[in-house]
Amino acid sequence: MQSLGHCLRLLNKYEDAITWYDKALIIDTKNVDPLCGKGDSLRQLRKYDESLKILDQALTINPQHRFSLQSKGLWLEDQQNYKEALIYYEKSLKIDPNDQWTINKKKICENKLKQ
Repeated sequence: MQSLGHCLRLLNKYEDAITWYDKALIIDTKNVDPLCGKGDSLRQLRKYDESLKILDQALTINPQHRFSLQSKGLWLEDQQNYKEALIYYEKSLKIDPNDQWTINKKKICENKLKQ
């Protein structure tokens, strides 16, 4: 179920993805992967309050969950809060220092702060 949600999210079918993430969460409410996927899908739909609540829930369960850290960084970027987004990207890079996507996002935030 969670995998189907992930595939649908990648296809930009966020509402459908949320449906499948919710089904996965019925089975295991503390599974961080569908929580994060749901939070990121809500962010893509610009349902920022709901998204933040879900992403924070995921990070409460597992503060080292890289995708949740990255998604929270994206959420903060959407709010133009680049300074705080950097914090989440840096936390993610402590887990995987070679993750090029996160390195790029960190540089974007640093450049935004210099403007």
